[in-house]
Amino acid sequence: MWTCKICNTKNEDKDQFCACCGEKRQDHSAPGQRSAPDSRFVSAIDVSNEIHNVILVEIGKNKIKLINTVRGITGLGLADAKNLVESVPGAIIKAGVFYNEAMQIKNALESDGGTVEID
Repeated sequence: MWTCKICNTKNEDKDQFCACCGEKRQDHSAPGQRSAPDSRFVSAIDVSNEIHNVILVEIGKNKIKLINTVRGITGLGLADAKNLVESVPGAIIKAGVFYNEAMQIKNALESDGGTVEID
């Protein structure tokens, strides 16, 4: 067994790459030196610099929880967040954000029952 220095995952001796993060096993490498992760373990991540809009398409059953989430995302007051949520479909919750932030917002809104589209 060997332990990955990056994620502390225990791996089998026969494995040359960490099962969790894809880090290459470093038996005789210099301390602090990292190798490139194996392409088999690297997920496809959109690292583009494109700007996206997060659009609320449908409210769902839990409207109050959704309004509170929109308040946290936008910084709006209660009345403004309520009006924004009730202007569905096509309510732009946040405009001009990068992909990673748009996905975080989408996941938060969908966990509260909303249907979200990223433009």
